[in-house]
Amino acid sequence: MKYGILGGTFDPIHLGHLRLAEEAADAFGLDCVHLVLAALPPHKTTRELSPIPLRWRMLELACQGNPRLVPSDLELKRSGPSYTIDTLREFKNKGKPEDKLFLLLGADSAEEIQTWHRYREIFEMASLIALPRKGGARPHPISEIAGRIQILEVPALEISSTRIRHLVATGASIRYLVPDSVESAIREWGLYKVTMQPVQSDANHPCCEVGG
Repeated sequence: MKYGILGGTFDPIHLGHLRLAEEAADAFGLDCVHLVLAALPPHKTTRELSPIPLRWRMLELACQGNPRLVPSDLELKRSGPSYTIDTLREFKNKGKPEDKLFLLLGADSAEEIQTWHRYREIFEMASLIALPRKGGARPHPISEIAGRIQILEVPALEISSTRIRHLVATGASIRYLVPDSVESAIREWGLYKVTMQPVQSDANHPCCEVGG
């Protein structure tokens, strides 16, 4: 089996996340893509997240009806910082020795991966797939790892969770940016109507850089 892994805070999950997973599955012959919900944001994020149960429910709703998209709460069950290497190891331990893992990254994450905890071991656990930057430019990781990251050659969808939150806060439509079920949940729960206070975190998460 070939498994994709796409991590993020998914606050909210949007059609860009889902399309990325679909494109990667088609391009690399993945049997499924696990969308791993992060309990904490990456270390450079200062925004308070929506409650975990609500982000988890939106992720479940978004994946419904597509057997190739699998919501994963693996990191929610683990205490302490959610290091990528630990997440990959857990997937390895749960699968078969011959299974292959593919870690999906945003362009920023690909360029900064050398700052991650035990980053060299990540390449031993999984193949890395990176998105191009806006406009189609390829990411430029350090030379040590540049040849070990594959690029997913697809046009970038100009969708971000930040913009979706802003649209909701200003009363604008988010139709066609998120699945209908996620839009309904956001409206029902009144998410993103109130500006949250910033918090600091030093979590090192695999790929929250993908518009999440």
